[in-house]
Amino acid sequence: MKDFVIHDFESFLEIADSLKTPFKFIEVDEVENGVKLEAKVWLRSAYITYRDTFDLPDQETRFRKIESSLKNHGFVYASIEETPLVVR
Repeated sequence: MKDFVIHDFESFLEIADSLKTPFKFIEVDEVENGVKLEAKVWLRSAYITYRDTFDLPDQETRFRKIESSLKNHGFVYASIEETPLVVR
């Protein structure tokens, strides 16, 4: 599976808005001194992704602004995990 990482947030939102899919996800993980945010759009055989890391509390306002914008554009929180494959 390919993961197309868009580095500009506004460009990412423009692309995500052009895709008619309910599969728009936000995942946030704690990292040293802050949080790592990943926003993903699932396209069956690929993802379109935006990634950013925020130092908290210094960048909390920026983090909340991006989080709010993603929610307004149809993204929901999810845990994205690999499904174990059982081979018989």
